[in-house]
Amino acid sequence: MDFQLTPEQQRLQNKCRELAAEFATRSATHDRDASHPIENYNRLREEGFLALTVGKEWGGSAASFFDHTIAYEALGQGCPSTALAFNMHASVIMPLLESAEVAAETKRRIADLVVHERKLIAGNFSEPVTTSLIGERPLKARARRADGGYRVTGRKMFASMLEAADFVLVMAYPDSSTSPFAGIILLVPREAEGRSVDPNWDVLGMRATRSDSLILEECFLPDSAAVYCSDDIRPFRHTYLNWFWGSYTPVYLGIAQAAFDEIRRVVHARQPEGYAQPLAYHPDVRRHVATMSAQLEAGCR
Repeated sequence: MDFQLTPEQQRLQNKCRELAAEFATRSATHDRDASHPIENYNRLREEGFLALTVGKEWGGSAASFFDHTIAYEALGQGCPSTALAFNMHASVIMPLLESAEVAAETKRRIADLVVHERKLIAGNFSEPVTTSLIGERPLKARARRADGGYRVTGRKMFASMLEAADFVLVMAYPDSSTSPFAGIILLVPREAEGRSVDPNWDVLGMRATRSDSLILEECFLPDSAAVYCSDDIRPFRHTYLNWFWGSYTPVYLGIAQAAFDEIRRVVHARQPEGYAQPLAYHPDVRRHVATMSAQLEAGCR
């Protein structure tokens, strides 16, 4: 199997490495302060990453899932929080743009928001009582029909990048449904009435993702906000597992690569008192580093 990157993929990787080096200068500050890395998001927006994987028919760059993987592995080495949170954009818009169940008009509207208006879209499906990973349990957030739209009430969690994004795609349960597997995905603008944020993301690491909780209290959304609805959400979730969850894998590979590089730097630089050579020459250290290298290489392949 040929693992060589094409010239275009090499250019993408190099660009992402340049951005990662820039993001790394701010990463510790944002992690310590648990602050949104807005300037990093803006740089990614300027460099066209909002439309990176959007098809050419919609005006995007049509990068493949493998291209996306190459990009986010490199970005994750500079600021993991930035890469993880910004990836949510692709992880939620791409299933909608690729699904045959989504109307062409809806796809065009989403693509226009992303490509022409350069809007950043987050996603928020999880809830305190269920992750809604595969749609096996009824959602607690409810969408009730109202004149000209919906009234949505519920609490969502792990809402990464929520306050930085222009919109968030929220999954709720349509009140009129009888199937426990039903779901509706709604596009909620940042300024929507009845939408608020509980800033409860207080963790030890990846603090700058700001994965807070979203509160919706009789939040009114017009009919046009509904981008997908089904009595059984499971096939849609299963078909696009690559985007919903697989798209996050390269970020963690990037973190592992950055950790490995730092370990190599430390063992080459550290020479304990009484030793004639740095730790990198110690047989046990060499064996452990070699094992890490092999595991990392296997993960990247």
